[in-house]
Amino acid sequence: MGQTEDRKETCEIIIKAGVHNYDLFYNSVVVVLFSRHQVTGNAASTLRNFCSWQQQQNTADDAHPAHHDTAVLLTRQDLCSSRDVCSTLGLAEVGTMCESHRSCSISQDNGLSAAFTIAHEIGHVFNMQHDSHRSCAAVLAREGRYNLMAPTLNGDSTHPWAWSRCSSRALSNFLQAGRGGCLHDQPTGPGRKLPRDHPGQLFDVDQQCELVFGTGSALCPFMRGTTCSKLWCTTMVKGQQVCQTYHMPWADGTACGRNRWCQEGKCTEKREAVRVDGGWGSWEPWGACSRTCGGGVQAAARKCDSPAPQHGGDFCRGEAVKYRSCRTEACPFAPCREEQCAKFDGQHFNINGLNRYTRWVPRYAGVALKDSCKLTCRVAGTTMFYTLREKVVDGTPCGPDISGVCIQGRCQKTGCDNLLGSTAKRDKCGICGGRGESCSKVSGSYNKVGYGYRTALEIPAGSTRIEIRQVSYNGKKVDGNYLAVRNAKGKYFINGGYVIRMAGVDELDIGGAVLSYSGSDTAEEKISIRDRTQEKLIIEVISSEEVPPQVIYSYLAPKASIQYTNQRDTPRARTRMLPPPPTRPSPVRSTWYTGSWGGCSKSCGHGEKRRSVQCMDQYGRQSGTCAAADRPAETARCYGSSSRCGEWIYGGWSECSKPCGRGVQLRLVGCRLQNGAIGPDRECDASSKPADTQECNTSPCSSRRWYR
Repeated sequence: MGQTEDRKETCEIIIKAGVHNYDLFYNSVVVVLFSRHQVTGNAASTLRNFCSWQQQQNTADDAHPAHHDTAVLLTRQDLCSSRDVCSTLGLAEVGTMCESHRSCSISQDNGLSAAFTIAHEIGHVFNMQHDSHRSCAAVLAREGRYNLMAPTLNGDSTHPWAWSRCSSRALSNFLQAGRGGCLHDQPTGPGRKLPRDHPGQLFDVDQQCELVFGTGSALCPFMRGTTCSKLWCTTMVKGQQVCQTYHMPWADGTACGRNRWCQEGKCTEKREAVRVDGGWGSWEPWGACSRTCGGGVQAAARKCDSPAPQHGGDFCRGEAVKYRSCRTEACPFAPCREEQCAKFDGQHFNINGLNRYTRWVPRYAGVALKDSCKLTCRVAGTTMFYTLREKVVDGTPCGPDISGVCIQGRCQKTGCDNLLGSTAKRDKCGICGGRGESCSKVSGSYNKVGYGYRTALEIPAGSTRIEIRQVSYNGKKVDGNYLAVRNAKGKYFINGGYVIRMAGVDELDIGGAVLSYSGSDTAEEKISIRDRTQEKLIIEVISSEEVPPQVIYSYLAPKASIQYTNQRDTPRARTRMLPPPPTRPSPVRSTWYTGSWGGCSKSCGHGEKRRSVQCMDQYGRQSGTCAAADRPAETARCYGSSSRCGEWIYGGWSECSKPCGRGVQLRLVGCRLQNGAIGPDRECDASSKPADTQECNTSPCSSRRWYR
């Protein structure tokens, strides 16, 4: 066998020692030998050069037999973290598996123990942190030792033959989050057959010393007390023979006495281990629901411990965790993702331009499906966004246009009823499981000339597929006409207070529905609203010139026949025809019908909620024959988001935005909690919130001009 084949066989034995009995690697290892190529003592530079090189060598098609999912450089070069510190054994970035330009690692070849380094660095690529990391503190306290992901690999304080529970959890979370997609394709060839013998059976202790310190090195005769636990070898230093060690154990299978061999750093009686395949234990009880409403998730787990796999036995196949839907009824408060972003209100993370009054809202537009289960939040009123958590709460909807919920950071398909495995869909009216019969299309136009704010149309609650366009006069960007949207209470969502928004917005939450706006700096101003609206919307035109607006609109409005339900908060998607009146007179039965409860009148403290109450006969007609004593209550007491309100605080007014012609001043308004901290606005009484804008310099200018 030539030198090249000898080196390949040694590499394969090292790989087998590090990832022994792991099918994931067994059939997918390709050994490539190459001469020195930009490999230097600078560990970071060498990793960067190798990652670039391996990407160039790789086949882009993930399904191609020559494609590799990760690459490992094994080198005899001393690796240094700085000019004077060259004790680095390996280097890799964390969580880069399946990223073609970063799924790579480097390991120093220090004999058979390089197997531990290779496995350690591949662990980093699979998003494993060191066992000393703060995320592993609880596990370390229970296990009481460092395992393979120890910050320093040595035989005294680590047990490199096993992964910690923290490492196992990190790998599971990484794969469950869908970040290991490149690993799904099966190897096409038979794969390399790795030796079944232990490494120490193939290389005796003197040969192990030669692999570390070079030809002629042998076991140190003066260190008999460290048999199996630490490999001490002879070597020549300045012409004198000395003993040295890298604090690594003898390889498993190394003879250490008559009928004895080394196993995990100890000299034990030589017994052939019996392979034991793993078996699943019983399912644990279902855990708590991840949400109180709106579609949560419950999980149940089982362990591969009946029996646990041993001595190269197969791990259990199948799911270790199963999920089911729970609490699928609609929530009466803010959407789940909005609540999660709002928990960061007042936190600025030392980002330039943010302050303690920063408010966070969900970001939907531009988020890829693979990132839909990260908590990506936008700074309210800006386009700045940041990922504040790697995973949203289980049960959080994946997005406004996606039928699915997030489980362990992955989007799992559901029906519109929030049930896992369901195929229920919303009809064109926005009704889950409906047949498209509960709404009708409304379309029209508005082109009246006038000044200031004027109502163009009113869109009832429950409408969907709303499209509004305002075409500028003669195709000009600026014609003095602009769209505005507010609710019945006078709250403006866009272009209120005579301030016109030039830039567009893709994801404005208006109470469960999402509004997209093109911005005013375009010849065709557009507004579209996804999902069903939860309140009546008023579309207005703001005019500053004697130019007729050209507003064109269409939407699907709910029919009056589904406005009331019998003792239910949500209308049924499927309707039925009422029976025709009987031919013979018969007593007409009337019943009180109630609508759904509205929101609490107070955002905190005691408030009042209301609902509609109607007396209707058995044919769906309004009636006056219901018993007054049985009339359900129209109002009820309620609490806001907390039982006690905070206190509004505010700063001074800014300079006026214009010298004349009705400008605007701004000031910061915040909610101070009982403990003195600044909290979200919902913790203070919304009805008493001080104004954060006011008009100024209202006297007309000498010539008319529209400011934006």
